[in-house]
Amino acid sequence: MSQRTRTDRQGRSVLLATVTTAEQPRSDSSLASRSESDSDGVTDVLSFPDVEELYRTFTPKALELLDAIRRERPASITETARLVGRDVKNVHTELHRLDDAGAVSFVDDGRATRPVTEYDEVRLRVSFDEGAFAPDGTGDRSAPTEIPEAVYGRITDAVLSLDPAARVTYANERAEELLEHPAEEVVGSVIWNAFPEATGTVFEDQYRRAVRTQEPVSGEGYFGPLDAWFAVRAYPTETGVTAYFRDVTDRKRREQRLENQRAELAAINHLNGVIREITRMAIETPSRERIEQRLCEQLVDTERYAFAWIGSIERRTRDVTWDCMAGGDRSYLEACRTSIERTDPHGRGPTGTAIRTHEPQFVQDMRTDPDYGPWRSEALERGFRASAAIPITHDGVLYSVLNLYATRPNAFTKPVREALGHLGTVIGYAIHAAEQRTALLSESVREIELRNEDFAQRLVGSDSEVHLSVDRTVPTGEGRILHFMEVSEMSAEEFVDSITRVPTVEEVTLLEEDERDGSLVFEVTIAEPSLTGTLVSYGGRVRSVQTTADGTRIVAQLPPSAPIREVVEAVNEVHPGTELIAQRAVEREPRTTREIYSVIMDRLTEKQRAALETAYFAGYFEWPRSVTGEDVAAMLGITAPTFTNHMRIAERKLLAVLFSDDTDPISLE
Repeated sequence: MSQRTRTDRQGRSVLLATVTTAEQPRSDSSLASRSESDSDGVTDVLSFPDVEELYRTFTPKALELLDAIRRERPASITETARLVGRDVKNVHTELHRLDDAGAVSFVDDGRATRPVTEYDEVRLRVSFDEGAFAPDGTGDRSAPTEIPEAVYGRITDAVLSLDPAARVTYANERAEELLEHPAEEVVGSVIWNAFPEATGTVFEDQYRRAVRTQEPVSGEGYFGPLDAWFAVRAYPTETGVTAYFRDVTDRKRREQRLENQRAELAAINHLNGVIREITRMAIETPSRERIEQRLCEQLVDTERYAFAWIGSIERRTRDVTWDCMAGGDRSYLEACRTSIERTDPHGRGPTGTAIRTHEPQFVQDMRTDPDYGPWRSEALERGFRASAAIPITHDGVLYSVLNLYATRPNAFTKPVREALGHLGTVIGYAIHAAEQRTALLSESVREIELRNEDFAQRLVGSDSEVHLSVDRTVPTGEGRILHFMEVSEMSAEEFVDSITRVPTVEEVTLLEEDERDGSLVFEVTIAEPSLTGTLVSYGGRVRSVQTTADGTRIVAQLPPSAPIREVVEAVNEVHPGTELIAQRAVEREPRTTREIYSVIMDRLTEKQRAALETAYFAGYFEWPRSVTGEDVAAMLGITAPTFTNHMRIAERKLLAVLFSDDTDPISLE
């Protein structure tokens, strides 16, 4: 049992825990026997009959509890357990042991029982001279430190004792385990010589501060040689410093995972914000250049990414040239050449690979990535450590590639990689929408005529002639494009046999046959790379194809701003030998809303118009519907199948006006 006595000191509240031998009375004399400087500031004295009882009460975890109670003032025992990261039951037991000793007390406020302590400091004092370790009072001084081996054996923390010269005087078994050195190798050595890697770390700082201030200190630090985190508490003693430390690596890693998750969530939220902004721009700003520049600016608007640039292919050199950038300067891009060729070392990095595969590529550590050699020195010189290359695509068509740089390794976690891949798709759609909007609102288009001699041999042979017009092309995703083709001068069997000779043609379906002129309408699915896909990537489309034994002539339309020379070079990559034989500007007269309305009204019969108007104003097209088809049919006094037939034909005529070329472009006056 312990006994508490109170001194008459004022100011900082200090509890002294000491051992009173059999010859010493448990009274104020235990304090009075010390020098005046020793007892200075002590408020209360707790006397224990032996050192084992003292250290059974004031374990390192008990001292941690007292410190947490003093600093945080927890409202309950449960909150106390949470503060120190321990089981509530164990904390409850230890608090009651401290209560029995008089170091804490409990306050019941009606809602919970909370522990309190009146002390700002706890000092542990064991004197060899008083025979504290010897049951017979002889004062055995063979123990290396102030604490007996029997007590150390029950302490779960690792313990090191150091003398004033920083020599290790004791290490318990747990210390041997954590430090991976037997005690005989370190006892007697200066700690900084035994573990030179600890010099200059938080561990040395804590030791020197404890020696200088003669007050307990605590902290946490990472020890590289063991790849572990340690929590250390150092207590000054009369013979030096005793340090208690435990491995907190698991907790630190959990905290790091939580921090990484928070950073990851913030990064994804940032990318989602970029996606929303780009989507808005695609609606308001029909400019590919402005969309790409704004994308780069937004990505480097936080500290997550240091540099962003977007590049496209230079067809002549097969290199990647930059179109816009943000967050850095052009010196890096001027110093670093990037190719799209796999056989070129400058084409094996993330950018060239992303262009070839249409898949995002990531380098998590530039220092060690084997394919990053051509750019490593320039990148590291600017503080870059990780990079990403995101292909900007739409329906299998590559527009450009986005490149991102981060100043920390492993910056692209799996959720961030997925979000960036989605970003590339969204930007591709935004660019496609902007170019389509420009084309639709333009009063003119650029029409080009191409010629390829070899294509005819593959398609129709030497004796046949095909007149083919492409009414519409529809990208379906996954690198495939639907073509609606009208064919004349050829039977269905002959056309199917001929068109399937083209390796990229996957499926051919006959949709319609006109008995009057023998023309045929086919649906043809063509995989990338293809002539059509190449033209679509520049905002254009095929208008007609005429194939004879002498060659194939292709007429295509492109936006007025399309780079014709670059387009022809791109087509040659798919169909070598293609040459440009003509180009011209074709003016298109925009129609007003009134004119479009007149076209629609002319095409609808009276019954079809009545069915549409009644359905519209009755709420048939709302979601959820206000009325059913049967309800509208009853309003019109017709049967439901008749109403459905009127609606199907009317809707088809409306869509024909929308998608056919005789009303493009529509002027929204």
